[in-house]
Amino acid sequence: LLGFSAKGIGVGQVVATGAHLLQAAGFSHILHAVPPVYTPGVGQKLYDTVQSVLAKASELKLDSVVLPILGAGIFGWGGEHLEECIDHHLRAITTFAKSGRAVPRRIVIMDVNDKTLNVMLGCLRRFGCPADLVSLPSPTPLVFQSPFWPRHAWSREERDMGRGWVAYDYDQVCQIDRAFEEGKQILEDIDGDVNGTPSDSRYVEEGRRYPTYKVDFSLKGDGYVAMQINRASGHERKVRKVLVEDVEDAKRKIPLYEELYDSTKQSWENLVAARAADGEIEAGLDADTSANPQPHVFFFQPVEDEMQGVQFRGFSEQILGEVEHQFSDALGNCLKCSEPLVVPSEDDETLQQVLAHFTDFYSRRDLVQMKVEEQGDGSVILRALGDFNLLRAEKEFDAWKLLRTQSALEREAQKNQVTFPSEWTKVVSKDDAAALGVQFVTLDKGEDKEEWKKVEALMRDETGEGIQKGLWTKKITNIERVENPNMWRSYWWKCLQLQQLRGDANEIWAKHGTKSLDPHVICRDSDGVDKNFSDAGMFGRATYVAEDTRYSDECGYCYDCSDNISRQILLCRVAAGTITNMKYSAATQLLRKAPEPFDSIRGDVASGRYGHAVMLYRDYQVYPFYLVTFAI
Repeated sequence: LLGFSAKGIGVGQVVATGAHLLQAAGFSHILHAVPPVYTPGVGQKLYDTVQSVLAKASELKLDSVVLPILGAGIFGWGGEHLEECIDHHLRAITTFAKSGRAVPRRIVIMDVNDKTLNVMLGCLRRFGCPADLVSLPSPTPLVFQSPFWPRHAWSREERDMGRGWVAYDYDQVCQIDRAFEEGKQILEDIDGDVNGTPSDSRYVEEGRRYPTYKVDFSLKGDGYVAMQINRASGHERKVRKVLVEDVEDAKRKIPLYEELYDSTKQSWENLVAARAADGEIEAGLDADTSANPQPHVFFFQPVEDEMQGVQFRGFSEQILGEVEHQFSDALGNCLKCSEPLVVPSEDDETLQQVLAHFTDFYSRRDLVQMKVEEQGDGSVILRALGDFNLLRAEKEFDAWKLLRTQSALEREAQKNQVTFPSEWTKVVSKDDAAALGVQFVTLDKGEDKEEWKKVEALMRDETGEGIQKGLWTKKITNIERVENPNMWRSYWWKCLQLQQLRGDANEIWAKHGTKSLDPHVICRDSDGVDKNFSDAGMFGRATYVAEDTRYSDECGYCYDCSDNISRQILLCRVAAGTITNMKYSAATQLLRKAPEPFDSIRGDVASGRYGHAVMLYRDYQVYPFYLVTFAI
């Protein structure tokens, strides 16, 4: 359709395409037609459009046609104009039937709206056609198809991260492929996650919890068809696509699709088995024995000999409604149910308002169908078809809760002025922050005696969860307090967020070496200590802070000063949140975040020689409070 015409399909025109997924239900073509928008006097154009549809069917030698009521929706022929609309359809069909053409021999008029059905009954009687309720034979076997798979699988190039081409997962592929098929130039917003794990990029749009990207289909070249662009930094990555041949190909090429398929199939088999046990189904699951097997199709045959319906040369809205009702009831038995989930709300919000916000959020995610049920105690339960769909629904609920929490924290931060540390002497107010910027305040060993002694003790002892004293003995020659208001604001906000989520930010002191990078550079930057500038270590890519100063000093992580007799290290305040202890393994090298519900990991990174380190995976969990210079 996209290539049919630069101007699209005109009123009255008809374009035929293949039936695609409808082939499984026995269809060979889809005829696309555009009726006129209702205005007085355009009835003949609607009549001509119906005639064009039937002429195209005859040209293709189609034996039967299923014809919905054209124009009864957004084109304005519904409501008070519905009778006129149906009359034009029936007049066009009658004229075509008298034209002597051999095919199509059967024309089915259908609609899913009960009101349209009742109006149609009246129109049929005026045309002298039988339109009473009659007994009909059992319908053909119902068909249940596999979950939708896109026409293409998509991936992005991440060679700079050592990962080559990385496949987008199922929900992202659906977003990208739909935009591509619709001919969009740009897909404005996709989440930066892989199999549910958020991107580790440090560039995040304001107001968003995780990195987000857009895909520009106009930027293409040799070996790629689009460009992924980080919405915060503008960083670009090449994007390519490959054709998906069938459902088995989708399982191989699209991450998460096989899990979705297996879960949906299992739910369907459970449904069929349950209905067979109740005597409602004769044979249970049957293989597809058609000439062109469809591996994604499952059948069951209703036992009932007859059903009530409205008949007009194959038209039977009543049958469709009855079958859909029974099928919906049966599917209800396969719905999986979550535990009660607490809904976060503000003081001035009702539960209905909060759920409306969640429904809007979920519909825009366009992932799986689900149902939300209120429990009357401020909680809800989620229902979805199959375990996999329920898992996806619960993950989206968690993402929505985090988004609301973040918004609430941002409002809290706007209401409450950032509290600067009591130790600061230069930047003590918002006005100072704007006027002075970053300040390095050198402590005087005499005037700042107590603060100097505190820093010295923290350097010599284990910090964090370590308990040993006096381990590091080198001479401290200088201590600078780092007063960076912008960096502190981010750290303060992170502490506030952890307090809201966990009840306590669990601030600890720890040491961090910057190796060959001058620590002054880090302290002047608004991002501060950033895990993305660290190498992936024993516990993955994270910010590593040491409990024992000897680890940073003796393992080569401190900065060597230009005088060749001094080194520097950062003494940091760390918003550790909930900490979990882990042992090093091959699996820990691949970590990109702490396991839920933890915020950081504590582990041995030096085979027992220098205590433990704490690994942090989120931005702004570390603030370099002091820059300490010591003699080698």
